[in-house]
Amino acid sequence: MSSGVLTLHLGLPKTGTTWLQEKVLPSAVGLNVIYKKFQPEFSYAIHRFLIHGEWRDRIDVSQLAELVNAERTIFTDENVSIPMQGIWTGKGCRPDRVAHNAQLLATELGGCEIRLMMTLRRQDTWLASRYAESAKHFEEPGQEDFERLVSRVLERNSRSKSWLYFDQVFWAFSGFLNEEQMIFLTQEELAEDPDSCMERLAAFLDVSFSEKPGLKKKRVNRLHVRPNVWKMKNWDDLKVQLREEVSADVLAHFAESNRRFTGLTGVDLSELEYY
Repeated sequence: MSSGVLTLHLGLPKTGTTWLQEKVLPSAVGLNVIYKKFQPEFSYAIHRFLIHGEWRDRIDVSQLAELVNAERTIFTDENVSIPMQGIWTGKGCRPDRVAHNAQLLATELGGCEIRLMMTLRRQDTWLASRYAESAKHFEEPGQEDFERLVSRVLERNSRSKSWLYFDQVFWAFSGFLNEEQMIFLTQEELAEDPDSCMERLAAFLDVSFSEKPGLKKKRVNRLHVRPNVWKMKNWDDLKVQLREEVSADVLAHFAESNRRFTGLTGVDLSELEYY
């Protein structure tokens, strides 16, 4: 069996992932998309393998291997990196562990080539956007609670938080992938210049995108009501604001990591005001 190419799109969440998963990637000619809404059995099985390093689901691995090695395939699941409540609870799986399991996955699937696709976002707006989404699980969400949780995130090291140190993500996967096998796109670039991002993505995946409704227009984030203000999901009259002081604290915390990431990858995060 000839080896194929399996690209792993592992998040981050809140970076335009739904738009990519449901509008962009399915429109790629010759790309097999493994996603929870398209091929759920394979999607969940790969997700759990990347977390645990072994098959936890009863699937036909030979069938999955045949599928992956027959054509270019992308697995997309943003919750591999940071699960829904992971950033607040600290639970999750570190990048180095996922990278190790990705190597095991390649062997399990007949020696396919693994590639990595990551969509990133400035950490301060990411935390605010994630809190607005997470509010649906909270009994008493609010501005004070948001800022308390952000302070706790900054004070503690956790498995989920490690994905926000982008240089750590790069180093975890560069142990077995070269620069040509990794692509990093930012939510800011996807929002401002989607055409350029799609050109880069098409070249990376070695595919072309057909013209489909929504391909050129990013999905609207209904929770983002104005700059630095988000509506809390399932709480009609509650909003969360990213105050300048909180933003500054978050960016200062991740500044050195962001600088190192720029030096490692050439993705200039300073132009996007990450530091």
